[in-house]
Amino acid sequence: MEHNIDRKDLRVGNYVAMGDKPTRVMAIYEKVVITKGATMSPKSLRGQPLTPEILTKCGFEKSEYEKKEQWLGPEVIRVQPYTKYRIGLMVEPFGFY
Repeated sequence: MEHNIDRKDLRVGNYVAMGDKPTRVMAIYEKVVITKGATMSPKSLRGQPLTPEILTKCGFEKSEYEKKEQWLGPEVIRVQPYTKYRIGLMVEPFGFY
């Protein structure tokens, strides 16, 4: 399944699919994007889909909420004002939200 990226949504530091391997975006210009492994046209870039393996590597934990699968991110502490929170991703047939 193709996951083409609109150039306006692309940011330095994003990961994009290059073949079957993710690669990091290093610079973005009007007609080319430079990744860690190549220089390419923005039109040829595909997004790196989120998978359970990637979420686990990023510190997310699988959970359930109201009988739906979800992934909870690592706890983040905000210093001012002191608040603890976690990011949650819900799993739906079309992907995460």
